[in-house]
Amino acid sequence: MTPREQKLLPQSYTIEQIDSMAKEYPLGAFGMAMDARIRQFDKQQKLTFVEIGYICLKVEQTEAWREMYDQGKFKSFGAWITDAAPSSRATCYAAMGEVKRAIEDKLPLQQLNTIPRCNIRTVNRLSTELKRDPEILKAAETLEERDFLRKIEKEHPLEHVEDLSPMRFKFEKSQRQKVEEAIQVAMVIYELPTREAAMEVIAADWLNSNQTEADYQEAEKAMAAYVGD
Repeated sequence: MTPREQKLLPQSYTIEQIDSMAKEYPLGAFGMAMDARIRQFDKQQKLTFVEIGYICLKVEQTEAWREMYDQGKFKSFGAWITDAAPSSRATCYAAMGEVKRAIEDKLPLQQLNTIPRCNIRTVNRLSTELKRDPEILKAAETLEERDFLRKIEKEHPLEHVEDLSPMRFKFEKSQRQKVEEAIQVAMVIYELPTREAAMEVIAADWLNSNQTEADYQEAEKAMAAYVGD
């Protein structure tokens, strides 16, 4: 690899180095160094999401997990993900899903790689014509998530773009442990990409297993009364 072909890695700093620079550097120089590091880190994060998704997708498709570590260590692709990325398993599945969808829709991954993670999901769910529109792709690259969604809703009202509004719950410690355990189990068993997908499966499974037609009718009445209030 020639020097021209080599990729420059972002400069990383230890806590001690940052403290030392803050004391020894002129304030403007220190600020510029920190600014450069943050911008490098942000750019690297954007690129990493698509790379992670493609790596995981290829490992799954080739079943390379079967041959790792003299074979036999991993019993499934999900087991490999859990072992390789225990703290970001959901991110791996989410990235896989978005990369797979982009490939199926023939959207070049190089193009997807220039879009922040927060806007990739929205772009992937646009119509084929719109997701290839240079103006839309440029907006996806440069706009914050909320502004990008507003642009789509205003200029293309017929596009179905889901509003990812947060749902907030206040659990006690014991309740939170049970909920987290249920989410993790569902993600592993069903190989789900996100915590939200796991919650949906858990809710649907409970509804299908525990409610009769009469229960549904009562629930519908209660919801109608709630909305009416």
